[in-house]
Amino acid sequence: MAIDKIFKNASVDGIADNIFGSVNNSVSEVKQMQQRKAAENVQMVVEAFKKIETNITEKFDNVSNVLEKRVLTIKDGRDGATGINGRDGKDGRNGKDGLNGKPGLQGPPGKDGIDGADGVSVTNANIDFDGSLIINLSSGQQINAGEVVSPELEKKIIAVTRGGGSSGSVGDVTGPASAGSSRIARFDGTTGKLIKNSAVSLTDAGNMSGIGTIGATGLATLSAGALVQGLTVGLGAGAVGNNTVVGLTALSANTVGFNNTVVGNTALRDNLTGSNNTAVGVAALQASTGDGNTSIGSVSLFATTGNYNTGVGFNAGVGITTGSYNVVIGSYSGSAAPISATGSNYIVLSDGAGTVRQTIDPSGNVSFTGSITSRVVVIADATSITVNADTTDVATQANTQAVGTLTINAPTGTPVNGQKFILRLRSTNVQTFSWNAIFQGSTDISLPISSSGATLHDYVGFIYNSTTSKWQMIAKVFGF
Repeated sequence: MAIDKIFKNASVDGIADNIFGSVNNSVSEVKQMQQRKAAENVQMVVEAFKKIETNITEKFDNVSNVLEKRVLTIKDGRDGATGINGRDGKDGRNGKDGLNGKPGLQGPPGKDGIDGADGVSVTNANIDFDGSLIINLSSGQQINAGEVVSPELEKKIIAVTRGGGSSGSVGDVTGPASAGSSRIARFDGTTGKLIKNSAVSLTDAGNMSGIGTIGATGLATLSAGALVQGLTVGLGAGAVGNNTVVGLTALSANTVGFNNTVVGNTALRDNLTGSNNTAVGVAALQASTGDGNTSIGSVSLFATTGNYNTGVGFNAGVGITTGSYNVVIGSYSGSAAPISATGSNYIVLSDGAGTVRQTIDPSGNVSFTGSITSRVVVIADATSITVNADTTDVATQANTQAVGTLTINAPTGTPVNGQKFILRLRSTNVQTFSWNAIFQGSTDISLPISSSGATLHDYVGFIYNSTTSKWQMIAKVFGF
């Protein structure tokens, strides 16, 4: 590569072009040399490459030095004329696709579209008397789709219409796709043309099931008693007016008895002609045949044939047979004294075990088992005494006051004629009595003046006289 050829142009651009042209020529010469030497000796080719590499390096080093010196000596000159544009290079390869950008902001909602036109629906369809399908549309239009049934079926339709139906009436009523067997059909809506299934079934024998609540106005008069879950409700046997019966086999033998009220299984079961009886409870008055008996309680007055007995409580009066006008409260059976099965006009109060506690005999005499306990009321230690007549039978005071006056005030309450109470006083010291004017002594026994003292007990008894409105003293005993 000749240096003088490289720098034969004073232009830097020309120098560069000469350098690259010379390099290219040298490379071509090297390639040709390599091809020639390769066939002769591989080792020589290698040595040649090394030599070529050394030569090229020296040449480029010399060119670099020369360029530096020339650049330093070159003065700024005028710009040369613009060279002709070189040819366009080939298009480069397409770059890789870039990453997706972030989503943009949501646009505003679009405006509502215009409402569509109303559709047309089928409002009714039926088979006419001549077998044609008639379709009614919601637009008011009616379409005859022509004959859709066989001539045989058409004759049957005509036969039905001759039975009273008008043309077009057959097939107006439609129902669900399926329904329970023997279920009662109900209208669905108010058109009178659509039916639906129900929960109520009616068998061929007339038995109905599936009924829920029956409203107060939903049931007409029944000609016979009803059986609700095995419970008879009605007038009982004989269907005599004014009888009321609720209970299985209650009043089940009655023929002409009336004004009987019976509630409870087998209650008043065997009554035939008895009237004005009331039986409430299982087996109450079950075997009874009398009139005017009132039995409240299971098995009470079970077999009485007497009249106007009243038994209240389980087993009350169950042993009374022919006795009448008795009142038994509690579980006393009546088979033993005082009624002894046939007695009448007794009032007996007993406990739940059947033990008689109080009796009023037919003459009005009252008897008790046990004793009557008096109501003893303690009056506080003070210089006065006030008795409450409504709550006190015996008023007692332990008086420890010094010698002085003890005032006996008028009793409170509302006393009744003949009511009694006793004042019992035990005083430590003598007390002088000051009696209210409502207390009254007699010509035989005057009101006491003072107490005994010395912790002795003094008693004074009074009875109320409503005629004089006085508590009159009937007894005085001091010094116990």
